Amino acid sequence: MAYTYVPPQIPQQQTPINPYYMPYQFQRPIQNEQSNYLKGRPVTSIEEAKVAQIDFDGALNIFTDIANKRIYTKQINMDGTSSFNIYALTVPEPEVPKEIVSQNELKNYVTREEFDKMSQQFINTINLLEQKISAGTTVKVTQTEVPAKKLNANF
Repeated sequence: MAYTYVPPQIPQQQTPINPYYMPYQFQRPIQNEQSNYLKGRPVTSIEEAKVAQIDFDGALNIFTDIANKRIYTKQINMDGTSSFNIYALTVPEPEVPKEIVSQNELKNYVTREEFDKMSQQFINTINLLEQKISAGTTVKVTQTEVPAKKLNANF
């Protein structure tokens, strides 16, 4: 069962029209909402930043010390204590070149000439084996006779 609401009808004669009547309009009071924001100024030393007066509104105050390559921050915390932080610019040191390898350590390495010589010998050996395989002769591998076969190199 559905119920419908019918507002009561007020006859027009009962509502007097007053031309001087102005209904009250509710106006919001203007609230001064402050959010945390940054404040700052340049200083010449850490002592000047420490004694600088700051507001108690909790805003972060930044003091730049260009000569000493530092930035100081000062703030009043919610519990009434103050915090003072120091940020310093550090320049990375250039890399020091590695020491030159001694002659004793070079004995363990192969020179370019030795490498080229060994790679040419390897290539010559492979070419010789390919010739023997294509000729159908036997190839001796670790003292075992193996009949030469044409290998299918499809991968």
